[in-house]
Amino acid sequence: MGQGLSPTRTSRLLLRDKFKSKQYRDAFVRAYTRDHIAAQLFTLRLQNSYTQKKLAELAGMTQKSISELEDPNKPGININTLFRLASTFDVPLIVKFGSYDEFFCITSDDSYDALAPATFDMYEAQKTYTAIPTSSEVPQFQNQVTQPKVAQIAEIVRGDSYRRTGVTN
Repeated sequence: MGQGLSPTRTSRLLLRDKFKSKQYRDAFVRAYTRDHIAAQLFTLRLQNSYTQKKLAELAGMTQKSISELEDPNKPGININTLFRLASTFDVPLIVKFGSYDEFFCITSDDSYDALAPATFDMYEAQKTYTAIPTSSEVPQFQNQVTQPKVAQIAEIVRGDSYRRTGVTN
């Protein structure tokens, strides 16, 4: 049996190498963000059993605008439009500058829950929380939940796991 690289390891090496280019990183982040917003909007709309026309009416927009927002190839997302849609769906809009560790963690989660977050009423109905965390508790909680996955992805991008296994570029 040969000692060749697996397809997964090969794709990780290629991704790591591509991310060394700032131009590639910028294009990848822009494309992922645009695709993810379009997918989230579509998923949230379906979760709520809204047609594009119904969502447009509820958000005070046109059906054409909703259609364009659901098309990842259309440019021009306005943050105020996203706030309006978040309010219509009763979910928070979370926008922040982050690290590549956070980005890789987020991009690795393509689950339905990641695309269609719970509304406030759904959150209230679960009653699985004990208290709303303070601002000092939130980062600590996030680190506990995401750190293993983030560390693994960061190792791949930085190449740490490949150095340990003796694989080089």
